[in-house]
Amino acid sequence: MTDSSGRDGDREQDPREADGDRKNDSRTGRNLPAAVASGVVLVVVVLASLFTYKWLFGVVVIVALGVATREMIQAFASRGIKIARVPAYGAVVLLPTVAYLAGPIWQLVATGAVLLLAMLWRIRRGVDGYVRDITASVFVIAYLPFMAGFVMLTLAADDGPWRVVVFILLTISNDIGGY
Repeated sequence: MTDSSGRDGDREQDPREADGDRKNDSRTGRNLPAAVASGVVLVVVVLASLFTYKWLFGVVVIVALGVATREMIQAFASRGIKIARVPAYGAVVLLPTVAYLAGPIWQLVATGAVLLLAMLWRIRRGVDGYVRDITASVFVIAYLPFMAGFVMLTLAADDGPWRVVVFILLTISNDIGGY
């Protein structure tokens, strides 16, 4: 076969193909054995914490929220958006705890107080980018700790651990369906 210049269509060969060292790359880019292993470890930790002491599951949730909040803060920072960190990390501990111990009304009150604190915290840096930064801060606080509070409200019921298991299974099923 010839290309438009009339020369033979010799394409440059991939060095991996030349050595016969071509790997079967996954479409997702995941290391499946590592993903399965980490999933098994997480299942053991979550189930052990759910069915031994309910408050221990709250600790697992708070640790996971701390990691997720850190990742979101870094992602926003890469775009020049400054999240109100102290109120966001305070919400990570406060909102799920208040939801579990005091119920939905106090969860809402605590969320309002944290959002107000975030606004006051951020205004100390001036008004440049204030709306952008506060909008992102509200998103982080509402998306992670506030939503996790609903899992803790579910856990507070008498059959709460089983309800949380159903919630987790539904989430996993949704993720696997997307895979």
